[in-house]
Amino acid sequence: MLFRLEEDVLALRSRRGDAFGVAEDSSAVSVCRRLTEYGDSLIRNLDKTDVAFRNCVSQDIKLQLALAFQNQYLGFYYRGGAQMRKEWDDAYRPMMEKLGLNRRENVFSSAFSEVISYASGIDLFVRPGLRVTEGNEMNRMIFDWYESNLEGICREVAMRDMILGDVEGERFATGIPALYERFKALYPDSRYRNEMERAVAKNVAFNTAELPDGVEILSSDSIRSFDALVERYRDKVVFIDIWATWCGPCRASFAFARPLQEYARANGVVLLYLSIDRPENEDLWSKMAGYYHLEGDHLLAGGELLKDVYRIFGHNGALYIPRCAILNARGELQFNPAASPEDMAALEEQLEKASEIR
Repeated sequence: MLFRLEEDVLALRSRRGDAFGVAEDSSAVSVCRRLTEYGDSLIRNLDKTDVAFRNCVSQDIKLQLALAFQNQYLGFYYRGGAQMRKEWDDAYRPMMEKLGLNRRENVFSSAFSEVISYASGIDLFVRPGLRVTEGNEMNRMIFDWYESNLEGICREVAMRDMILGDVEGERFATGIPALYERFKALYPDSRYRNEMERAVAKNVAFNTAELPDGVEILSSDSIRSFDALVERYRDKVVFIDIWATWCGPCRASFAFARPLQEYARANGVVLLYLSIDRPENEDLWSKMAGYYHLEGDHLLAGGELLKDVYRIFGHNGALYIPRCAILNARGELQFNPAASPEDMAALEEQLEKASEIR
């Protein structure tokens, strides 16, 4: 039952399904009612179970459906102006109060971490219309919200998840060690200290590591357009990997980089990693190039070059990454898209064909 509910909520959030009949319902009251009735129907099946078990499962059900409601809240909040925002706020507040973010049973639910993350984001950024792009500032504000709004084991777990999530999500925010010091002051005897120490150590190692040999960070000042990029590599075959630090599939693909690097060294192929990160992520971007040992040239696209990248490799203003391409020695985009390093056999064949063009 719980597994099915979790799958249904995920399907709603990813727009792959709508078991609750709320996907197109713009009425907050209606969405709240449908989700509450759905949850109540599941909870009634628990009447004859052990009290402690029933309390944990019931709260998990409520958290999963609160996550579904938050998803719809964020989807509809700005669509109809002030009146719609008020309607969704009026339904959201009592729902969250009834849920109880500080109930001990919350920490047994897989949805708890996401529910409180969304709750803090709604309070701090969505309702006030505040835009914060700097990761450390955002983390500090959320950590402060946890400290002010959560209590006991719920606050401890929320703070733990933030700090562990930094490494698990490979964000490596430089402010995480300071937040961990605050956590230790609040919970000096926390059972989570060992795993958090390991996570913070990885964060520090990432942020203090030097770039390895073979990783070349290029200045974007000298390459302001795609034509300038092509001219730089005239007479060379270039494998282009378009990525961003926030792209999980991009980062996952780097596990297959080693065979490509060996092929490139042996055949004179240039490896160019072209990032579409925002300028404020420049420090993280350059460190991540070293973290994954991505031998080759690295360029952060900005200005006209970024517009060119979206125009050449995107579709209707959208660019789906990771995206690979191959320039032949005449400066022509011979393969766009090209095979990924995950399919090295196909990629080798394309690189060989590109090398034949002179």
